[in-house]
Amino acid sequence: MPIEINERAERKAGQFLREMKEQDLISKGGASTHLNSTADTMSAVKTLAEMGVEQQESSRWQRIEAIPDEEFEDRITNAKKITQNMSLV
Repeated sequence: MPIEINERAERKAGQFLREMKEQDLISKGGASTHLNSTADTMSAVKTLAEMGVEQQESSRWQRIEAIPDEEFEDRITNAKKITQNMSLV
């Protein structure tokens, strides 16, 4: 079960990062936090580092998020089977 929880959490984190990018809420670096005004709203733009996210984590999460749903669920099922087989040894 921990593998499934971890994979689903990382997939959700990748979804949040993608959505934040689409809304220009993540800075590509350079100057730190600044304000972004779009659609009559003011929001703080953060870098990954300011959010406590490492570049490797961000990349991994976004790769996991990009996996089609059916393939992702198959991977979860296979990981659970492997884990169960290892516990039987």
